[in-house]
Amino acid sequence: MDIRGQYGGFVRRVLLAVGLAVSSAMPGCKSSCGGEGEDAGIRLSVAPSELSFAAEGGTQTLALDANGPWTVELPEDGAWISLSVDKGSASARIAVTADRYIGTSDRHTALTIKYDGGTQSGTVRIGQAKPQAGRPDTEGTANCYMVAPGSVQLIEAVCRGNSRTEKIGRWTTAELLWQDERGLIRTVEYDSALQTILFSTAPKSGNASIGVRDETGRILWSWHIWVTDYDPAAGIYSYTSPTGTEWTFMDRNLGATSAKPGDFGAFGLLYQWGRKDPFTAAAGFSETAPQERPLYDIEGRALPSMSSLADGYGRLDLSIENPMTFYGTRYATADWSEESDDDRWGGESFRKTAYDPCPAGWKVPVCDAQGRSPYDFITYDGSTWSESMHGLLCDGVWFPAAGSRENGNGQLHCTGGYAGMWIGTAGTASIDPAFPQLYAQYMMVMWDERMLRTLKDFRSQGLSVRCVRE
Repeated sequence: MDIRGQYGGFVRRVLLAVGLAVSSAMPGCKSSCGGEGEDAGIRLSVAPSELSFAAEGGTQTLALDANGPWTVELPEDGAWISLSVDKGSASARIAVTADRYIGTSDRHTALTIKYDGGTQSGTVRIGQAKPQAGRPDTEGTANCYMVAPGSVQLIEAVCRGNSRTEKIGRWTTAELLWQDERGLIRTVEYDSALQTILFSTAPKSGNASIGVRDETGRILWSWHIWVTDYDPAAGIYSYTSPTGTEWTFMDRNLGATSAKPGDFGAFGLLYQWGRKDPFTAAAGFSETAPQERPLYDIEGRALPSMSSLADGYGRLDLSIENPMTFYGTRYATADWSEESDDDRWGGESFRKTAYDPCPAGWKVPVCDAQGRSPYDFITYDGSTWSESMHGLLCDGVWFPAAGSRENGNGQLHCTGGYAGMWIGTAGTASIDPAFPQLYAQYMMVMWDERMLRTLKDFRSQGLSVRCVRE
């Protein structure tokens, strides 16, 4: 027995194995991973050793050099990768396809190519970038997201509105519910596993609503998308009351596409007191017959007007499931909901609630601890009513006469004649036990008589909102 020959063969086999492991691990290894001689035998290499995909996904090719049977293994976190072939017995080209990605951070995985019957293997690392999109929710979760015209935006649809703890529940689909400009929202994509929504906007301003549904089709939540180039930090009005309370207002109504006097785009949107979801204001000036603003779906097809969807029976859960339905006053309480809550907009807690309709960092104004109205700065002497422009100018800030939606049926009313801006503080209840009506406070601006005062009205009324900084 030739001991030296046996030992020499053993050494060659050890070196062969070491050489395979090293060469397989080298980035972009293209050379044979075996040694010399007939008993070396094994050849396995793959190039490149790394693949990088954009969020849009796509296909790239691996070059596999082998002289024997092999298999490709993907870990559980690689479900977003598909392969044209995952096994073979000779050299091959493997097409690697990555799915489109709608996530908030880059993702990574790795595939392993193994030589069958041996321990030899090579690894290919794979990465995919997150979408190049704006993140309006990084400032905080909200029921309203302000986004730029002509942009791509990504939100995490996990929590209810302004809450970071109250979960929506597992949804399966996301969609555009309505838009008030045809083509305003160009695309809506989603990933139900990641609970993310990616949407794009056209280079125009307007308002839209995006909602998510469960497997039964029920809407679990929806968000107002305010497409605007308005920067609230640059356009504000601050007021300090005699009691020392400071309010900093946006210079326009929530949902407005303009702050220009005489422009009906300054109307913004209308809200029932305590609801998160907006209703459109009129499409022009008319005190007697205001015109409904047209609504469209993602394909640009016309949708029913909001007044046509009015209903006489409302509850909080129904309002979430039916964000386009205006609930009329049919209760002794004069509320739109059978379960009333005086703190629905933070009038008692002085905190922004889950149902506040304003963007992150902003909220519906409430009376201060002394009961002083946030609109006390609007005075007869300090303001000017413009009949031709249909509104009030106070300290250079425009308050358009956006009118209202009537509490009983949701019909537009008196556009150009007056404005009503909600305050998140409840009004005084009726003292008559037979009519225990509950009210909410609002600031009324009316005609050239300049009726400028804080009043109360049915909570089912649809009025404007002027957000203040938290």
